[in-house]
Amino acid sequence: MAHASLQQKLLYPILTAVLLATVAISLLAYGLAKSNAEAEWERRFQAIGTLVDRENIPLAPNVLQLLANLTSAHWIAIGPDGSQLSVVSPAEATSKIAATAAGEWDDLVSQLSEWSTDQRPRRVRMGEHWFRGIRLNRKFPRARPDGTTVSGLVVLIDESKAQQTIVQSIALPISVGMVAIGIMTVVTFWTTSRWAKRIGRLQKEVNLIATGHFQTTALADGDDELSRLSQDVTEMSKQLSESWQKLRRLHGQQMLHNLSGGMAHNLRNTLTGARMAIELASGAVDSDSQSPSPSQRLTKQRLEVAIRQIEQAEAYIKRLLLLVQGRPTDGCRMSLAICVQTLQATLDTTAAHRQKRLEWSLGADLDEYEVGDGETLLAAVSNLVWNGLEAGQEVVVLVSIDQDEALGRVVVSDNGPGLAAEVAGTLFEPFVTTKPDGSGLGLAYVARAAQLLGGTVTSRRVESRTEFELTFRIERKFQP
Repeated sequence: MAHASLQQKLLYPILTAVLLATVAISLLAYGLAKSNAEAEWERRFQAIGTLVDRENIPLAPNVLQLLANLTSAHWIAIGPDGSQLSVVSPAEATSKIAATAAGEWDDLVSQLSEWSTDQRPRRVRMGEHWFRGIRLNRKFPRARPDGTTVSGLVVLIDESKAQQTIVQSIALPISVGMVAIGIMTVVTFWTTSRWAKRIGRLQKEVNLIATGHFQTTALADGDDELSRLSQDVTEMSKQLSESWQKLRRLHGQQMLHNLSGGMAHNLRNTLTGARMAIELASGAVDSDSQSPSPSQRLTKQRLEVAIRQIEQAEAYIKRLLLLVQGRPTDGCRMSLAICVQTLQATLDTTAAHRQKRLEWSLGADLDEYEVGDGETLLAAVSNLVWNGLEAGQEVVVLVSIDQDEALGRVVVSDNGPGLAAEVAGTLFEPFVTTKPDGSGLGLAYVARAAQLLGGTVTSRRVESRTEFELTFRIERKFQP
């Protein structure tokens, strides 16, 4: 089913109104012109009748011709028997009245009533023309030069000039109306075209929002209602985008909460079995000899590192469960210096095993400040360093403090290829990853840890390196 466009809905009423106004004005002009013509005929016949009544006018042909020229009327003399004696037309008349047959003349005379002051002139037709006329019946005291007696006069005035005047009176409003219709059509079409384009663009933006694309741009073409509506649509799009992002985060957190229980249970069982196996192997090394060889001592040392790694993994799993569930952790306050030493003890070994370069740049006075939850900080920084070791061959960790803001700052940078463009905006959301074997939970955990530590986590690309910056609240150690 075809729908009328906005241009049609605006153009048709305007053109209809202009057309109706033109017709109304034309009808009014026609009525006024016709009324004026009727009044003019009555005035002229009134003057003719009064003249004939009051004056003793000789009805010679030259006198009748003079009267015809003065009154612009046709004068027809009638004999006593009702016949035409003479027909005199005005000099400027375009058509002369010829003598008519007796039967037609009788019909004409019968249609004309005798003139009186309250009698309107009658409309009659002679040949192809219409006339207004009166009949004057009286005895004229003087006979015509030929001896005939005139017993009456018929006076006819041609209607053609009056009709031309009436037509001319309506021609002007009709012409003005047609010009106005043309101008209104052009102006309205141009105006509605601009509005239709703007509304069409706004409709496309709304359709994009309806399909889930919330990146809209305000159509600020002016300060009118449509521009304000466009700005409102843009603001609505932003709010919907924010709501959608929140919904995605909440959905991801809910999925993370549902998955973490089963994952943690299985991981704990696996880690417990691995720890038991390593402890048995470590005990076997101790029982083999009371004075172990260097290779046995190295094996013993490696087994102890493995046990510490497993213990740390068990702590991470426990804290992961607490974080995603929104429950308070049971971590303790820890000095920044101790946090850094713990991280170096575990991560340096990992980097050496992977044959990667790991550098530490530590600020001053780290041992004078502490963080409220040291284990959460350790887990978050470890996650960032592990990602850096997987991405590049060189990782640099900068640890500093901002005394004015009471913030600690850890910047982890690597020389890897950088982040993929498709995940740059959703990097810290759950299950967002570009790694084939990645879970997308590591950075989501870091973001949650930063929130619990009273700080933030951001990422950026600086020249050829990728940097992650983690901030957290710190307090100066209590000095007794």
